[in-house]
Amino acid sequence: MSNDESVGWVDETYAREHQFERLAVNVDEWTSLYRCPSSGDLWKKYFPFPEMHGGGPPRFERISQSEAEKEFRINLM
Repeated sequence: MSNDESVGWVDETYAREHQFERLAVNVDEWTSLYRCPSSGDLWKKYFPFPEMHGGGPPRFERISQSEAEKEFRINLM
């Protein structure tokens, strides 16, 4: 799988190489919130392929602070 940060998504290898930090988990939606320590960008980890076992390989999608606060019910101030 390729990475395309310019369109707002990357794969797990990219996240690991950039040492993304997990901030929160939404167990109902099977998603997790991460922050890239070098850029401060927020990323949502999710499984975009429901037809595959376990949702397929995870993907990280860049999200805004307001989206993150709403989806994960946290305050990032």
